[in-house]
Amino acid sequence: NRQEKRLVKSGITSWKNTTIWILERRVWSMSLREMHEQQKQSSPREQLQELNRQSRTELENSLLKEALAMSSENCEELMKQSNQEQVRAEQNRQRDAEQNRKLISELKQSVELLKNSNELLQDAISGEIGSLKDEVKENTVQEVRKALQANIEAIQRATKLLEKQSDTLTSVMKQKIRELEESKNSFFRYEGLKLYLFWGGMV
Repeated sequence: NRQEKRLVKSGITSWKNTTIWILERRVWSMSLREMHEQQKQSSPREQLQELNRQSRTELENSLLKEALAMSSENCEELMKQSNQEQVRAEQNRQRDAEQNRKLISELKQSVELLKNSNELLQDAISGEIGSLKDEVKENTVQEVRKALQANIEAIQRATKLLEKQSDTLTSVMKQKIRELEESKNSFFRYEGLKLYLFWGGMV
């Protein structure tokens, strides 16, 4: 775009300078014609010089016309190239805009898919956490139940052992009581015999 602008600017400047030069040459040519009218009564030599100047002026005018035509053609060519470049630039802009729209659409779809994936992942994580909580809860209940059962069994074993020890102690105590009873009875029998013998001797 910058190169196109430089070319167009250069062509316009060239055309402007050429036009100014042509106008200046026309003014100068008109001045020559006026001088020619004023010097109709000049000498043959002056007339010859005037003819030479006119010929040179006509040649210069012809060259100017040719240069102007070439400059005009160059300007037209530059304008044509500029228009073509503008058309291509517009086409490129439209193509880039379409590509950008497609990219934006794809990005939106990707973001939406990612959002849906995140929601599904969150749901899955929530489900797993819920299942884990239930599993932990169930495991905790089972562990507590096992611990209680173990305590109950330990208490039962201790109770049985205590009962056994109590039975043993009771048996021992009964045996001791029987032994004491027998000792007492023996004592009283012995004492009774002594009294009997004592009183019998007295008698």
